[in-house]
Amino acid sequence: MKWSIFLLILVLGAASCRQKDTRKNYEDLLKLPPYKVFTDSIHNEPKRAGLYFSRGGLLSAAGQFDAAAADFEKAWELEASDVNAWYYGSTLINLQRYDSAINILKKANVLFPASLSIKERLAYTYNLVKKTDAALAMYDEIIVRDSSDFRSWAAKGYIHQDAGRDSLAIACFKKSYALNPIQVVGEEIAFQMAQDKDPQCISFCQLLIQRDSAKTSIQPWYCMGLYHKNTGNTTEAIKLFDYCIKTDYTFPDPYLDKGEILYNQKKYDEALKIFQLVKTNNNTYADAYFWTGKCYEAQGKKPEAALEYERAYALDKEFKEAKDAMNRLKGKG
Repeated sequence: MKWSIFLLILVLGAASCRQKDTRKNYEDLLKLPPYKVFTDSIHNEPKRAGLYFSRGGLLSAAGQFDAAAADFEKAWELEASDVNAWYYGSTLINLQRYDSAINILKKANVLFPASLSIKERLAYTYNLVKKTDAALAMYDEIIVRDSSDFRSWAAKGYIHQDAGRDSLAIACFKKSYALNPIQVVGEEIAFQMAQDKDPQCISFCQLLIQRDSAKTSIQPWYCMGLYHKNTGNTTEAIKLFDYCIKTDYTFPDPYLDKGEILYNQKKYDEALKIFQLVKTNNNTYADAYFWTGKCYEAQGKKPEAALEYERAYALDKEFKEAKDAMNRLKGKG
């Protein structure tokens, strides 16, 4: 997901089953500043949850993540607050102990049903483990309590998008954008409008460009090019793709779309140059190898084409079209 509620960055590397051993390893650390003041206080008041939480925050900020993990857990054990649950749950998420995180967050959700931050963490974790329906249900709970929560609407949109439910995704994105016109959500809408050949795509993209005060986003220009490509105005599409390439040479999509247009126009040598540029900028981009293969195949260079298809499939094992093309040229059915 693409937002945050004030976070400590928790990138932890040890499971709680090892926490007693880990504790021995960092006892000396806890005697050093700035932790010592909290360690001394904990010695005097070992049941005070806030001391563990504060020390955990310092440890995390210093990159001492194992030690921080133990402190956040202890804070939650001593005081079952929604804040302690959120940080402990987030720690478990970063440890990739998703089932444990879900259990803690579910308990916190029962204890603190009004806590939207707990619901968000729970929804996020459900989505991580591909429990899509549970994640959507939790975001719905948030929206019932706060219908203006544009983040939850957008999160639902991304979940639907990942599941291939484009119509539901775009409906959620539009709801989120209506509540708060965030550029990245608007760009998701613009992309779908371009795919759907929606006549309002151009005007909507122009609105996004006007609202981009920093003039840093290339996506609206790309979406206009994609709309023109999909509606057959290839001349205008190439102009817009060229603008995108000139503005951000690392963005691969306009190269690929321009190359596809040239391929369809049977300008194979020109298309190959475009796809080669993509591979130069990013040699792990499977689509560039696939389209290179298509160009070679159209030119009758079957061995070269088969090699490019093979490279595309090696980079993306879910690239069925590349696999089928490779097998076809190699006579494997």
